[in-house]
Amino acid sequence: MFKLKNQEFKTLIINLKNLKKEIERIEAKIENEGIEGYYSYNSDILEYARNIFISMRMLSYIKNFKGEDNE
Repeated sequence: MFKLKNQEFKTLIINLKNLKKEIERIEAKIENEGIEGYYSYNSDILEYARNIFISMRMLSYIKNFKGEDNE
């Protein structure tokens, strides 16, 4: 159970950092190009947010699991 918890925690951190970078990139584009900028629909921002949600949910499930191996 510890391995799973640790892996999800690492995944959460990675996706939070990636989301933060993408938000900062978009904010810079808004400042530099405004409404005339090209805003791609191929952005990974939704994937990062989805992965964050899933990791947080998994960590919650693990925390509430009352199995013998839960550390």
